[in-house]
Amino acid sequence: MHTLIKSLRNIVKESKEKDYDESKIRVILKEYLQDIILYALYNNSQTSKLIFYGGSSLRKIYDLDRFSEDLDFENPEGIGSKIISNIIKKYFDEIDLQTVECKIQESNNIMRVTVKFPIVKELGMSGYDNEKLHVKVEVNNHLTDSYPTELTSKMLRNYPVIMKHYDLSTLFACKIIACLNREYVKGKKDIYVKGRDFYDLVWFMNNTKVLPNEKKLLDVNKEYFVENVFNLLDEKVKSIKPSDLFEDLQYLIEDGEYAKKWCDNFHQIYLSGRKRFLALK
Repeated sequence: MHTLIKSLRNIVKESKEKDYDESKIRVILKEYLQDIILYALYNNSQTSKLIFYGGSSLRKIYDLDRFSEDLDFENPEGIGSKIISNIIKKYFDEIDLQTVECKIQESNNIMRVTVKFPIVKELGMSGYDNEKLHVKVEVNNHLTDSYPTELTSKMLRNYPVIMKHYDLSTLFACKIIACLNREYVKGKKDIYVKGRDFYDLVWFMNNTKVLPNEKKLLDVNKEYFVENVFNLLDEKVKSIKPSDLFEDLQYLIEDGEYAKKWCDNFHQIYLSGRKRFLALK
C-alpha cells in the first residue's frame, strides 16, 4: 500500500473515532492533500511566485482555527493553467500516484485546476467505485504585483514549503472584499453568505493588530475607505442568520458544538470584535 494512502487511512480512522461525519472527514483529508500540492507548486521555479491568499493561506501560515477546502492564488506573472496542472500531475506521477487526474477550467480571469484523487473507496469511506476526492486550485490572473508580499517557511506535515503570500493587511482587505462582494447562493436554501468569510473576518479583528490595506480596498471600490467598509459590514451583518453561517461552518470547525454556539452568538461576537478593533485604531 502506498505510504500516502496509509497516512490518509489513519486520518479516516482517527476521525471516525472522534465520531466525525464523512463530510468533515473529507475536508480533513483535503487539507492533507493541499499540503502536498503546495509543496509541488512552491518547489518548482515556474510556480514558486504564485501569491497565496484566502482562507487557506490563513490556515496554513497563521494557524486559523478552521479547516479549508480550496487553494487560492493570484498570478502576477501570468503562468498558464496547463503549466500549473502539469506540475501538480508530474509530482504525483513521481511519487507513484499515477491515478491522480487534473482537470482545467477557465472563465474570465479565473483558472481552476481540479485535482482528482480516486481514493474514496480505498480509504474505507462510503461512495461509489472510483469516486474521487477533489481539491480545487483557483488562480486569479491578477496581473499586478502592487500589494506587499512576504515569504513564510512552514513544515506542512512532512513537507517543507516556502510560500509567497500577501501580508496580513492585504489579506484582511481581501477578506473584507469577500464579505461584501462575494456572489454566492447555496442551493435551494436561499443562503447568500459563506459562513467562512465572516468567521475569518472576526478572526482578523480578534487576532491581528493591523488595519486592512486601504489601497487594495479602493482598487476594488472607490467608496471602500477603511472607515466606510466597516459601516457597510455592520449593515450586512445585521441581515445574516446564524443558521446560514452554520450551513457552511459545520464541516469546517473541528468541534461541532463550538461551531453551533459561535454561529448562534455571531452578532455579539462580531460587535465585540469590532469594538476591540476600533480600540486599536
